[in-house]
Amino acid sequence: MLNHHNLTREQKDLYFQLKKSIWNRRSISNILKAVSKNDLKVLITGYTTRFSTSGGCTLTLLSLAIHKGNNECVNSILTQAQNSGILQDILTVANIINYQNGSMYTLTSLGFAIHHSKKRYIDVILTKAQENGILQDILAVRNVIKYFNIIEYTLTPLSFAIYKGNNECINSILTRAQNSGVLQNILTSKDIVQFPGLTYVIKPLAFAIYKGNNECINSILIQAQNSDMLQDAFTAVSTVLFPYGGCTFNAFELAVVVNENNASISSALDNVSISSRYVRENSQLN
Repeated sequence: MLNHHNLTREQKDLYFQLKKSIWNRRSISNILKAVSKNDLKVLITGYTTRFSTSGGCTLTLLSLAIHKGNNECVNSILTQAQNSGILQDILTVANIINYQNGSMYTLTSLGFAIHHSKKRYIDVILTKAQENGILQDILAVRNVIKYFNIIEYTLTPLSFAIYKGNNECINSILTRAQNSGVLQNILTSKDIVQFPGLTYVIKPLAFAIYKGNNECINSILIQAQNSDMLQDAFTAVSTVLFPYGGCTFNAFELAVVVNENNASISSALDNVSISSRYVRENSQLN
């Protein structure tokens, strides 16, 4: 990510005009239309730092507009980026949030919107990505959450939404992925959860089961069933790594373990006509 200290004098003046307008919820459309493609890319992948009592934020102008709830600025940035052919660049730039409790979030603008439950902007970003044929790429970019540099989550937007329990976002991602023909890639992507001496390389359905999010499990199973890839979703292999070895498991096997003490898993399976017996028979944990 670029720092505004790296900008030319002209770029710096434009940058602070944009920042001030976004902060004060004014339009930036005319400013963006007047800049070159190169300056546009530099300016909207530059960052602004805001310190508060809860820690520090290092945000792109797009994420600043999301934070301020400035609809016009969000739409203007995305539209100008699309017209200049740099939409993917804008949507994959990192934002960093540091909290005083020792946690640090490194997020794309989509991840930032998910983190703050900004449904309007989640949908706007997903729609733009879908319209421009880059939805799969945007849904593959990882968001990173660290706690005291001891625990670390590296998650796709879908799994980050699962982590946050944002079921509206989960459904939006799944629906758009299905409509764009990339659902299988999304459901078989790998996320990483690291604890001291233990690492999970885990798929979204397994992660939802691990988190005990019944509504999310149900949404994934229904979308997978509608796309004839239920078996693929359940048999996608996740891995647990230990200092001196590891083991693999699929969602069938994890569901067997979790289902012993979690009636909600049975409910989700029943919704797609999968019995607990079927789950057990298709796992290695018989």
